[in-house]
Parts: sequence; C-alpha cells; structure tokens
Amino acid sequence: MAKIRTFVCRRHDILILVAVAVSVLLPYLFARQIYNQDDFLFHKNRLLMFYQAVATHFDFHPMVFDTMARGYGYAADLFYPSLWTLPFVIFYYFGFGFIASYYGLLLVYVIATAVISYYCGLSFFKKRQQALFAAVLYTTSSYYAIDLFVRGALGEAMVYSFVPLFFLGFYRLVTNQKYGVLITGIALGTIANIHFLSVYMIVGIVIIFNLLLLIQRKYSLRFLYRQTAAYSLAVILSASVILPILEQMIHGSYRFMGEDRMAPQGLTYLLGSLISNSFSNNAGVWQNLAPNIGPILVITLIYAGLRFGRMAAKTRQLFLIASSFFVLSSNLLFWSFADKTPLAKIQFEWRLLTFATLFAVILLTMLVGKTKYQVGLMVLSVLLTMTFNFRTLTNFQNMGIHATTDQQFSSYGNEIIGGGEEFVPNGINYDKPPKHFQTRQITAGKTIIIPTEMGDTIYQSYHFPKATTVIFPKYYYYGYRVTLSSGQRAKVFSHQGYAAARIPKGQGTYLLAYEKTPLQNFSILLASFAWLLTAFGILLIIKHRIFKSFRN
Repeated sequence: MAKIRTFVCRRHDILILVAVAVSVLLPYLFARQIYNQDDFLFHKNRLLMFYQAVATHFDFHPMVFDTMARGYGYAADLFYPSLWTLPFVIFYYFGFGFIASYYGLLLVYVIATAVISYYCGLSFFKKRQQALFAAVLYTTSSYYAIDLFVRGALGEAMVYSFVPLFFLGFYRLVTNQKYGVLITGIALGTIANIHFLSVYMIVGIVIIFNLLLLIQRKYSLRFLYRQTAAYSLAVILSASVILPILEQMIHGSYRFMGEDRMAPQGLTYLLGSLISNSFSNNAGVWQNLAPNIGPILVITLIYAGLRFGRMAAKTRQLFLIASSFFVLSSNLLFWSFADKTPLAKIQFEWRLLTFATLFAVILLTMLVGKTKYQVGLMVLSVLLTMTFNFRTLTNFQNMGIHATTDQQFSSYGNEIIGGGEEFVPNGINYDKPPKHFQTRQITAGKTIIIPTEMGDTIYQSYHFPKATTVIFPKYYYYGYRVTLSSGQRAKVFSHQGYAAARIPKGQGTYLLAYEKTPLQNFSILLASFAWLLTAFGILLIIKHRIFKSFRN
C-alpha cells in the first residue's frame, strides 16, 4: 500500500508541475505574437531551417543551412545543433502555426525543467514535498523567464533544464554514490548537444570545485577516476558536436575563434542593480535588460547571510556557493580584468545566474524543510512569475517593440544570424553583403560575374579555355563539394571566406553542394550508438530496481 500511495502522490505532483509550467507561459499563450528581442529572430530562422531539413530531407543534423545568412549558407546546426528543437518541428508539421509551435516548444522546455528538477530533488532530498517545493521554485525563477521571453535564448533555456541533473551527478561523484558517472555523463553530454558555451562555463565551475576539494583534502583517486569516466561518456555522447566543430576549426577560421570580449551589457552591470532588480521582479526589455533571481531567492540569500553562524555546515556551504555565483553575476569583482581573456567568452557574467538560482533554491529548500511555509512560498513564486510575465509583456507594448506574427514571420528578419555572427568565416563583413548574389569566374586576370539563384546547391554550365578559379556565393565550410559533369571533383577551398574551386579547362557543368564529411558521418553514428547503449543501460537499471522493489 505504501508503494501505491507513493506512486499516486508522485503522479499528483507531476500534474501540479504541469499546471505550474502552463502558468509560467501566461500570458504569452494568448498573445498570438512574439516580441523580437535579443536572439529570437536568429532562433526563428534556425527553427524554420531545421524544419525544412527534417521535413524535406529527413535530416536531423544537416550541419549547414544552405539558404540561411541571406542565401550564403550558415553552419548554425554544426556549431549549435538543432535536434533539441524537434518539438517545434512536430507541432509545425501537424498544422500548428509558427507562433503556436514556438510556444509549444517553450511549454515542452518548461515541463522538462519542472519534471527533471523534481526527480533530482527526490534523489537529493529523499522527500517528495521538498522535491516538489524545489522544482516549483526553480521552474518559476525570474532568470528562467528572462531567458525564455525577454532574451529568447532557446539554447540556454533548454540547458537550464539539465543543470540540476549535472550537479546531482557531480554530487554523487563527490559522495561516491551509485550512478554518479552515468548521471553526470548524460547531463553533460546532453548540455553539449544543446549549447556548447554552457559546457564551457560548467567546465570552469568543475575545475574550481575540484580545486576546493583538493584544498579541503577531500580528493581521492577514486573520485578522479569516476570523473574521468563521466566526462569520457559525455564526450562520446556529444561526439556528433565535438568532432565536427574541431574539424571545421582545423580547416577554416571563424569569428568565434577571434579575440574574446565581454559585452558592454555585462561590464556595466552593478551588484546594486542586480539586488534591486531582484527585489523589483522586473526584467525590462533587451535595450535595458535587468537580469535577476527574483525577490524570494534574494531574500533567501540575505536571510541566510544573517544566520550564517547558526546554520549547519552543509547549509553554510550552500550559502557560500549560491552567494558567490550571485556576486559573480555582477561586475563587482574581476570581470573588468577578464576582458580579452578566455573567460570573456561567456560575454555576459550574469549568465551565472542560472547557477545562482539553482543553489539558492537548494538553500531555501534546506532552510524551509517541511514547514508550513512551503505551500505559501510555492503559490507566491507562481504569482510572482505570472506578474513578472504580464509586466514584461506590458513593457514590450509600451516601448513599441516589433512583434512577429503568423502573417509575416516568414518575411521579416530572415537575414538575422545572431548578434555575434560567431560562425561567419573570418574576412567577411556580414553587415555589408555584396549587392547581388553572384558567382565570380577569374581567369587570366579577368573576372566574369554570373548572376546566381539562391538555393541549396549551385548548378551552372561552363566553357573555359583555361583552368579557371570559380568563387561561389557561399560561405566556406569544410564539406562543400564541386562535382563536374565528367564525374570528376574539383577541390574546394576558402577564398576570403567564400567557397571556391579550381575548374579545369573545357566545357560542361559543375554542381556545388554541401555533403557531410566522413568524420561528420562517423561522429553521428558514434554518438547514436552511444545513446542507444546508454538507454539500454538505463532500462536495465530500471528493470533491476522494479524487480528488487517487487521482491521486497
């Protein structure tokens, strides 16, 4: 009876979390439009290109979107995989409009965040009431709402779902508990498949945690071995991302490989502003963005700081971790010195608010325990999130922010490829494109311009008295192939960032198309096989636990 009661209670909790997830999306579910902020237009184009790749070619990892970036082709999928936006493709394929499909995708993300954080809470706290409390607080945090609705940062919003899973796995590695390797590897591998910059931040955090454990003499060879196994699993699970990126970096030079700079919005963000914005429960809009963690969590940090000496050692550690992430999310400390260093790759130091939110939620759950305040705080957190979203929507309307609708989504902002234009080859000024989409044929010092239609491929006839260099209106990425009508292939190389080939003399036709490289195909097979084996292992563990439960 106890097991049946537990099962029913957990199903009840999941229904509560789904209701909370729906409340997080209010009032946007009825807006019928999306306000264009920060990264949204880039993700809009990315979603539509991924839909086209799946619906037309059944390709879930196309690497290069051939008609993106004004038709010059853009390797957004290679550097920033789109697979985790598949729910959008499914909704859109079955006839939902763009707006409904987009918000459907966000709803899937929020439900995933709620459910994953709930089961992580069950594993950590061992009590379903505390797990539910932590999941609700984490899902309704202000910073999460900012990523979802103000910044439109789809990658970071999805990573937010798996951050609790990673730190649960890491905690199990530290405490030498079961499945630490598996949980850590799956979480980090998943994050790498979603948003590689988040892996960069997590690796930095893990290095710091390792140094702290070493200083405290809590390090062991077993811990090192288990970490190595976990990170090796993560690398294999994300091989379809890591190996193609390394291959492109060997064969080409791209903007993200240049000097790292902190964004002005980060370097000017004061700790006082972070605190006041958290109390105000207001995010502003992208032009005057106010990242924060919300009033409940900032009050938690202040309260814990005042009671620091009277808290248990474990709770004090949580406070130090959460408050450190909170302070580091402003420009108070060393970020001005970090400009032009590898640390500047994160661009905005307030990206660390994801981790500040997680550890502040764990801290609050430890402080509240099973007291009568839990239900009240959960209800308050949901109400604050709804208020936050209504206020944000009002800000958009009052400032006249342009909105995307189902009537014009396919014709507006199609040239946007992200503010940093990170995956554009070096040597190309994306803001000043050529006036015409054209192919250049250079022979004997003379250049011939051939107007070219935008498309997935470029197919043209030629009649060359001498070997001729042909420069195509496509950005160069390793994997482009030129096939001649004779069946021969011409070597493709980079000419000032554009794909170019040396065509031998004679006449015939040539076809330029992007084909996945052998390494890309191998990496996809390797990662797919690793995921299948991992899923099989998880099923065996579940089967063993169910069998053990029935025996008991």
